[in-house]
Amino acid sequence: MKKKILSILLAICMAMCLLPTGVFADGKAFTAFGSDGNNGDGTVIDTAYDTAAQKLDNDYGYTEYDLGANIIGNGKDEKMRFRFWSPTASQVKVNIFQRGTDDEQGATKIAAYTLKKLYENGKWTGVWEITLTGNWYSLYYTYSVTDADTGNTKDIADPYSRQFGRDGKRSYTINFDHYSFKPEGWDGDSHVYFDSAKSRCVYRLDVASFTEDSSANVKNSGKFLGLTEAGTRYDDISDNPSTGLDYIKQLGVTAVELDGVCDAENAFALNLQCATDQQSAVSELRQMIKVLHSAGLAVIIKLPAGFVELNNGTFDNAVPNYYFRLNEAGEKLDGSGFGNELASERLMYRNWLITTLLGWVNEYHIDGFSFEQSALIDSDTLSAAINAVSSVDNRIAFFADGECKTKNSHPSTVCTGETFRRSTNANSAYLPSALIFEERSGKSLYAEICESLGVSSDQRNETAVKKAKFAAGLLAVSNRIFYIDAGDEICAPELGRNVFEWKNIATYFDVFSYYRGLLQLRNTFPYFSSSEAQFKRGNILSASSSGNILVTGREANDWQTVSISYNATDKQTKEVALCDLRDWDIVASADFAGIDSRDKLPESANNYFVLEPYSLKVAVDSSSFASAGFSSGTETLTLEFINEKTKEKLMPDMLLTGKSGEGFILPNSGKPRLGNGYELHKTSSPVNGKFGETTKVTFEYGYIFDGIEDGGEYCSPAEFKLKGINGVTKVKANGATLTPNGETYTLAGSGEQTVTVETGNGTHTIKVKLRSDHTYQFITENGMYYKKCSACGQTTSPQAIPSIEITAPERVCAGQDCIVTVGTLPSGVTIENGLYEFEFIGADFEITEKNGVWSGTVSHDWYQPDENKFDVCLVLKNTDGYIFTVRKTVNVLAEHTGGTATCTEKAKCEVCGESYGALDASNHTGTAEWFRNAQGHEKKYTCCGAVIVANEAHEWQNGVCGECGYVCLHDDTDKNHVCDCCEKILSNHADADKDHVCDYCEKVISDHEDADKNHICDYCEKVITNHTGGKATCAEKAICELCGKAYGELNASNHTNLVNFPAKAATTDAEGNIEYWRCEGCGKYFADSAGTKEITAKDTVTGKLPSDKKSPQTGDGNSFTLGIALLFISGSVFTAFTVKRKKSYQHGGNAK
Repeated sequence: MKKKILSILLAICMAMCLLPTGVFADGKAFTAFGSDGNNGDGTVIDTAYDTAAQKLDNDYGYTEYDLGANIIGNGKDEKMRFRFWSPTASQVKVNIFQRGTDDEQGATKIAAYTLKKLYENGKWTGVWEITLTGNWYSLYYTYSVTDADTGNTKDIADPYSRQFGRDGKRSYTINFDHYSFKPEGWDGDSHVYFDSAKSRCVYRLDVASFTEDSSANVKNSGKFLGLTEAGTRYDDISDNPSTGLDYIKQLGVTAVELDGVCDAENAFALNLQCATDQQSAVSELRQMIKVLHSAGLAVIIKLPAGFVELNNGTFDNAVPNYYFRLNEAGEKLDGSGFGNELASERLMYRNWLITTLLGWVNEYHIDGFSFEQSALIDSDTLSAAINAVSSVDNRIAFFADGECKTKNSHPSTVCTGETFRRSTNANSAYLPSALIFEERSGKSLYAEICESLGVSSDQRNETAVKKAKFAAGLLAVSNRIFYIDAGDEICAPELGRNVFEWKNIATYFDVFSYYRGLLQLRNTFPYFSSSEAQFKRGNILSASSSGNILVTGREANDWQTVSISYNATDKQTKEVALCDLRDWDIVASADFAGIDSRDKLPESANNYFVLEPYSLKVAVDSSSFASAGFSSGTETLTLEFINEKTKEKLMPDMLLTGKSGEGFILPNSGKPRLGNGYELHKTSSPVNGKFGETTKVTFEYGYIFDGIEDGGEYCSPAEFKLKGINGVTKVKANGATLTPNGETYTLAGSGEQTVTVETGNGTHTIKVKLRSDHTYQFITENGMYYKKCSACGQTTSPQAIPSIEITAPERVCAGQDCIVTVGTLPSGVTIENGLYEFEFIGADFEITEKNGVWSGTVSHDWYQPDENKFDVCLVLKNTDGYIFTVRKTVNVLAEHTGGTATCTEKAKCEVCGESYGALDASNHTGTAEWFRNAQGHEKKYTCCGAVIVANEAHEWQNGVCGECGYVCLHDDTDKNHVCDCCEKILSNHADADKDHVCDYCEKVISDHEDADKNHICDYCEKVITNHTGGKATCAEKAICELCGKAYGELNASNHTNLVNFPAKAATTDAEGNIEYWRCEGCGKYFADSAGTKEITAKDTVTGKLPSDKKSPQTGDGNSFTLGIALLFISGSVFTAFTVKRKKSYQHGGNAK
């Protein structure tokens, strides 16, 4: 009957559009929002289904994680137990089938059984169950669920299915312990846990699309087993790179996040589309996981637990309108963007989610979960699920994207609701710390870079490739998890569920090699997780600065100091490593990455790393690099790009790395394009090969532009031709197509022009600058000069260089300034600036004009100590702009000469008049005299101060110095009665005011004395002590230990003698008394021996016993009245519960 009422309630509630109030599982009301985020008048509303579904939670919430079809026992005692939660059903049957659909060969219905209700403590749990004896695995089943309200019966699959049939309408029974469901070696498989504190790298791929491309040469393409196959090569060519499993292992990631493992209709079930056969699907999935574990990879599965892509009725027909979120009209909501969202706030959704996670961990050894569109799940439910799994194994990893794709106005939708928390990064404080929020973009890294550059991602663009390597490098050395979306490492043009295009490895194998090196670096030195680099997928492309970061190792055998220098600008820059180290081994740069030393920073660089635009350099201090002794064990293939004529390098060498015997493909399928006017003409190696067999490949390029060069300036119009290039389809200048005159193209106009040559294999782009006028340069030859255009070579008539004479000394002393003058200049000639030049150094000096004469000074401070001459130069300019130089040589004398030195003056140079040399201490010009003060005396010369008698103390004789005759003036600054200078005693102590202190020096000269013990000093007659000691009682004061007198107050709590009076029982004839105590000192009464509980004498007396023995009457006999009162109260409570309900929700347990 109760079940019938609930079904009717659900039907009535769904017919209603709005109710006054609504509550979630936590008892809080929520607000519905309109398209503008508000509901018109702002009233609080609820959808009807929430109210009815909440009652199901309250009355039938089931907290065991054993729903579905599960094996009980083993061997002869093996049984299959079916448990199904549907409190709205009046009857449930299980139907057993031989096949998953009726169209399959051998399809037949084996049996049908009626399930019984499961009771706990006399209460129905909402669960139906039946246990069948024997082997019931490898069969299919449905539930026939009869709705208690309508009486309609529907056949549905089990919401707790671990596998469906081909059409998703039947569930599959599984015995996970039976050998038919276990691949060989499965019992020896174990978890490979994701260690977020170490390498922190996750490779995200779709199981089906990763091997579906035929060029991957995978036998079981698009299947679980496709990721178990070893030895596969691109296009099935032995010299080509590996694909599939070997490709992932060679890349060097430590964890894979697999999309497509779960069924799109139910995250608890495996994706049958990825199995070669439905009977072996479990074994195949386990085989894939075991192989990945054997490769050292943690296996994380992407879990679409907040929505289902399709609705096969499994959830909805089990308990109508319970598992999905509905709007006020009863329509399912799509908060994901491609499927119906599940109502995570429901208690049995939580049960389903926890059962799902535990099933994947226990039966498939899954090492982690990534919750897709986690914002569809409320934080309380997700926390409960994570905590439930962590209580079983706290090493399982949990990830979430924090996303919900679309927004709608349903009040309980976590995309817009304000009444319970979404599982987003913003609410991470309310989620377990084990949950890691992933960084996702939705686009491939290469596609985003190409979009920012305005170029197509369908072709290789060298600038985009350079930026892609740089971005990957920054992500690899940052203190975050390094997420790689499958395809980013080979510059996939797009991400998603499309086929993984293995052809990209032929174009971008160098990028794959670079990623591989970065992962070697990250795996070897895990302490990038503690670096200050904050780059992530969301900000990597907007980085626009440069810098240097130092990271330190923690173990003795680690690298100790690693320098990370980066340049996210379009200009070359220098970055200094801020430490005392000077010797560095470079392990990663713009064109290579790994753990082997590929270059050294020279000492002359002074710790500065030169960085090209959008490049990275990772270096290790050479000392710890050598002592650690890390080695990649890989072979290196060096790619060099040179000018076919000059043999000069056109770009730095590119390094590809791989283990001996592994295949490679040269970049861009063996035809790397530079795109800057250089066309590939010759390659020294085939397009592919094996590492170890080839160590170097040389690409030779020819310049295709004849007449113009990249970055050149030319007079307009400028002509050029093309050479050494085939398949030209179009030539453009600033986007406008150029039509050749024969083979000649013409550039017209002025300013910067971008010249583009398009071919079927790509484009070449250079930039030139056109000038409307000639760009002349002056040429000097044989005392004459003329002008010549740097662009077209046109010249002017030669002219004589004006004659100018410099006036300056022929010689100067080393400390003498050189004065330079020039007389009247020829008409039209001006002095631009003055220069002085030594052999290895020179600089400007100022020269100015006054009254027609130019003059300047070359300071002697600028002379070079190891050079004995310099040139004075003047830079002059003629009226036509011609700049020329005249000069004169000046000799610098190393030493002065002449003059006589005294004790106070040096000798003066006869050439320059400057003082030089040393003083003559013996050549005095003054007299010897005494210099005296209170402390001592000294005798010295008045001219130079030379000392005859050194500074010494006076020899005092009764206040007079016996040597110099100085009379002491006496001074006693410290008031110690003694002269500070001659130490003569000047006075004695005096204490006129008898305060024990000297009236002059203020020092204590005597102490207090109290011979008669009256507390008064016998000398100064001041009170010096107080009464002390003794102990007061309730009757007497304390006695002073010093003078023997009573002082202070009585202590009422210190009783002198408490006399005990035992208790005496009262009789009918006489009074009795309680046990009590009485103080003999104060006469007070007490109820305790400590004297803390005072009572009166009256309180000690107990009255006589009464003669009447009857007991007093109580009110318990009026049971009828009490019963009526209790009935009235209980009725009121029931009425109040009916009018307004209040929900109670407990995490992970029964609602009460």
